[in-house]
Amino acid sequence: MSDQEWPTYDPGDGESGHESPWGREPTVTPSGGVPYGPPTAHDPQPLLVRPRRRRGSPAVVAGLVIGVALAVVLALVAFSTDDDPTASDPTASDPFGDTGDLGGVDDPAEPAVDVPPDVLSVEGYADLVAAVRDRTGSTRVFEAVLYLEYAVLDVPVDQSSLRKELLRWDGELGDLGTKGRATEQRIDLAAVDPALLVRLVRRAARLVEDPTASYVIIRGRSTVFDDDGARIYAYASNEFGETAYLATRLDGTLVRRYVG
Repeated sequence: MSDQEWPTYDPGDGESGHESPWGREPTVTPSGGVPYGPPTAHDPQPLLVRPRRRRGSPAVVAGLVIGVALAVVLALVAFSTDDDPTASDPTASDPFGDTGDLGGVDDPAEPAVDVPPDVLSVEGYADLVAAVRDRTGSTRVFEAVLYLEYAVLDVPVDQSSLRKELLRWDGELGDLGTKGRATEQRIDLAAVDPALLVRLVRRAARLVEDPTASYVIIRGRSTVFDDDGARIYAYASNEFGETAYLATRLDGTLVRRYVG
């Protein structure tokens, strides 16, 4: 103790009227003790205040908020794709099947494929007749031999004579460079029912085992000998040279049937 005499401190119970010489003391300090004793050069009041919790900087707080928001969005996306039937198929939402960026490179053009005409069909026959009309101004011929993918025709070169030229049609009508005189009268291709041709080819094919070739001849009345009125001949053959044919009039009436 120094020469200064300190008064004796009686903490009292708050009801005796006695107080600390420094005023009423706090019950508990942050250190857990009671600051009995003389005042110091520092104000003891800060010891009575609970230390403030240190807060993060605004940038840190903003980063945390953005991170939480991003996690929520990703969770929602994952949830929605679980119920989306197109999520596992990247082409399901794109009718063109594009699955990624081509980096500015265009898709290579698919090469054109030439599909041969199906002459022995309703559509193919109609195309043939139209081509003859466009080329000659008429649909009349002396004879026409129709294969699956092309046709060969004896076409008149004038309005009345038997002079003819040979043309080939395979989607386009071309001149084969052959000319001569016909031995048949003219017949109108437009008068022939193409559905009848299709049926006759199928029936002739059933007369031959494993047919490998089929063709049809449309021919006008012979100018050399008397015929039986047959104008349509449907043939079928196989690799052994076995052949069958059906000969009919334009209305489909059967005139001859041959299997050999």
